[in-house]
Amino acid sequence: MTEVALPTAGIINADYVLDVADNSMHTFGIHENDMVFIRAQDFAESGDFVIVMKNGDAFIRRYCKCGEGLEVFMAGHSGVPSIIADGDSNVQIVGKVVGILRTFENDDQDGFREESVI
Repeated sequence: MTEVALPTAGIINADYVLDVADNSMHTFGIHENDMVFIRAQDFAESGDFVIVMKNGDAFIRRYCKCGEGLEVFMAGHSGVPSIIADGDSNVQIVGKVVGILRTFENDDQDGFREESVI
């Protein structure tokens, strides 16, 4: 993921924006080249989409508190592994996804362009 500076004041309560680098979360509606708005926080509720750091790498995952001390960060694609934290200090939540910006572009002669904030 690449961090992108984008003004969001008054639109979305976010601390930073990340560019999604792949389609590992596409079944949850988060696609490659989407821009996700992140609020910095180190906690989440089950079902939240979060930014999780593992060994210095950042991932977007859906959070699930599955039991005492067991946390699972689910990927949106069956070929992408979930991240399981069972007291693992190398895994931490660093933010919550609070919005998505997707741009659709068609470079045909009509010059069609559509942008949406989800």
